[in-house]
Amino acid sequence: MNNKIVWITGGAKGLGAELTRVFANNDYKVVASSSKNLENYVESNFIDKTLLSNQNFEYLKCDIRNYDEIIDTVNTIIKKYNKIDILINNAGISVFKTFLEHSVEEIEDIIGINLKGSIYCIKNVLPYMLEFKEGLICNISSVAVIENFKNCSIYNSSKSALLSFSRTLRNEIRESGIKILDIILGATNTNIWDENSRIKYSDKMINPIDVAKIVFSNIDNILNSNFQIEEIIIKPQNGNI
Repeated sequence: MNNKIVWITGGAKGLGAELTRVFANNDYKVVASSSKNLENYVESNFIDKTLLSNQNFEYLKCDIRNYDEIIDTVNTIIKKYNKIDILINNAGISVFKTFLEHSVEEIEDIIGINLKGSIYCIKNVLPYMLEFKEGLICNISSVAVIENFKNCSIYNSSKSALLSFSRTLRNEIRESGIKILDIILGATNTNIWDENSRIKYSDKMINPIDVAKIVFSNIDNILNSNFQIEEIIIKPQNGNI
């Protein structure tokens, strides 16, 4: 094991599960977290059962809408490993409907996970990275930050705000040795889409394993380098669906 500790939020299904598998298979110690017990993701076939026997894989339940759970998760990781080298803010949700159709609860959840949850994870991890003067934060964003798609105004807003936050924080901590990478991602075949859309557009969507490999290779290349890659845009070959 290369002794690098990676915390991946939303790491038990969709893109997060692929990120977890790729990093663990490449000798990074991965602490994956999601909002439910691990058994839920194994039984639903989101997590490959072979991953359970991988010594580089560990799972912690953490709903990032709950600030106390974030604190507990960070404390648990630090107590065991004394550091977090990489934070991947992957957890995210969306509901595709018009603004007025959104319930208050849906708005709270989307903002709470996509924006506030990511920011609060960074707030609790960053002090440890600054202590060691190294580390990398990767935020999984969306082409919604550069395209004004209809029927996802709250999702667009949450991701746009997170990107703006990233850009500002990057400038604040640039000289500290901490890197921030934003992955601006087009339509990817994960469960953020409803089943009908995945069936209809699957051949036009990006395969999540391909995204995971791109994220891994870039993080692996820049983690201990004297340069940083700040933003990567990944779209389906034929553009937006």
